[in-house]
Amino acid sequence: MRPGELLLDDKSRDGSHTLELAGELDIATAPDLEATILSLCVDGVGEIVLDLSKLELVDSADCARSSPAKRCVRNMAASSS
Repeated sequence: MRPGELLLDDKSRDGSHTLELAGELDIATAPDLEATILSLCVDGVGEIVLDLSKLELVDSADCARSSPAKRCVRNMAASSS
């Protein structure tokens, strides 16, 4: 893996998707994660789990900005309660 790279591995089981992230999650790579989450939301996925155990860097200040994916996840959480 190259520096600054984010790898996403989508593991699907019984309608739930676990996204295993490896590498670096920051302002440069966050759009890749957002696009993957949005795609899953559009497909009607009921549950998305993020496995961050293989990340080497998380720049949460950059990743915390509002995004369509964030709103989608909030809507999923609200509809499951």
